[in-house]
Amino acid sequence: MKNNRFNRMNVDMTQGKPSKIMTEFMVPLIMGSILQNLYNVADTIVVGRYLGKDALAAVGNSYIPMLLVNGIVMGIASGISILISQYFGGKNTDKIKKAYTAVIELAVVLSALLTIGSLMSAGAIFKMMNMPSEMLEQGTLYFSVIALGFPCVVVYNFLAAISRAIGNSRIPFYFLVLSCFLNILFDIYSVIILGMGIRGIAISTVLAQLFSGAGIAIYFLRNGLFTLKDFQINFKIDVQVIALIVKYGLTSIFQNFFSGVSMLIIQSIINTFSVDVISAYAAAYKIESIMTIPVVNLGTTLGVFVAQNAGAGESKRLRDGLKTSFKIAMFITAGVNAVVFFGGKSLMRVIVKNDEAVVLLGFKYLQIVGLFYICLAALYILTNFLRSSGEVKYPIFNTFLELAARIIFALILTEAFGIMGIFSSRPLSFLISTLSLTIRYKMGIWEHMAVKERK
Repeated sequence: MKNNRFNRMNVDMTQGKPSKIMTEFMVPLIMGSILQNLYNVADTIVVGRYLGKDALAAVGNSYIPMLLVNGIVMGIASGISILISQYFGGKNTDKIKKAYTAVIELAVVLSALLTIGSLMSAGAIFKMMNMPSEMLEQGTLYFSVIALGFPCVVVYNFLAAISRAIGNSRIPFYFLVLSCFLNILFDIYSVIILGMGIRGIAISTVLAQLFSGAGIAIYFLRNGLFTLKDFQINFKIDVQVIALIVKYGLTSIFQNFFSGVSMLIIQSIINTFSVDVISAYAAAYKIESIMTIPVVNLGTTLGVFVAQNAGAGESKRLRDGLKTSFKIAMFITAGVNAVVFFGGKSLMRVIVKNDEAVVLLGFKYLQIVGLFYICLAALYILTNFLRSSGEVKYPIFNTFLELAARIIFALILTEAFGIMGIFSSRPLSFLISTLSLTIRYKMGIWEHMAVKERK
């Protein structure tokens, strides 16, 4: 592997002003994530406006198992990003080449497991979630078609992780722009013109994912980041490299996966309420998913920054990056809350038209989340800081703590306060998780781990 695979795309985060480097890196990430979430939001808008509340509730339920799948994919992708960032910071191109081979093999195996497993379990998952019988057929159909696109999701996210690890967040963004635009066009054409219903929505999403996955793979090949020789898989897997990817990704896998599990449990409780509540939560949660994008990507940016600097032995810059992240988080929090409290109802109406009962319920949920938004920001910042500096075990424990708190709050508060109780359970778990991570950071164990990982 030649160095020219990197010299056209890299950004060295071990030098320069942290705030400038991190902001320039983060902006394309945020824009790309917004577009990625627009896959689901575009589906939700078209479904909510043209197919009705029952269809919207079915698609909303489908988002939960999709969240579980994406949690696994994004978790492993984060492990890939951290490992290659460390190798890149240490200028170790031989180890990067080994990691590339491992990434390709992981993509093949994971794609097969996720697709087959999802197709076999779709109906059972929805029954476990207490999905109303009148929505079950539509939900199962939608998710089963979506599952066919999981290989494209894996390919895109793994290659995007590599691109970001070597300092380039623009390339993944460009392909998301194209695929999101196509997804919206396909949605409109399949539902409004062809009248394909939920099946058309799902097929549109899969086609858009195909464009993003195939597009970034072709780009990598054409620009020498991969060669066809790299794709000659012999399954002589480098166990050490795989173990490191899993190690660094484990926190994110657990965080994303068990967040999905908790959402599944919460959704099963919500499904015992009226269709207005179910559809309001489905719409509001899609809006929340966009609200969280800036802090999620702030955490990702900090993770790459910390990993590169830990690999280069630049310990002082780790703290500088953390301080910069919290300053950025304060501005993001203020902006998000302004949008929520002044424009939350309008955002709900974009999805559900003028159904005021649904709009008001969704708006209340968004207000509660907004009040705890700074805790969510701190959660992502501290989690990525700790695991990228080498401390993996505690963030995993903290994920279980957050999950347990969320479920306990949901069960207790729903019994006492009804729907407002369950709306509060997720934000309150952010508070518990953030307090735990703050105490762990203050203990300073991460400093010794960062030195150990470099050795």
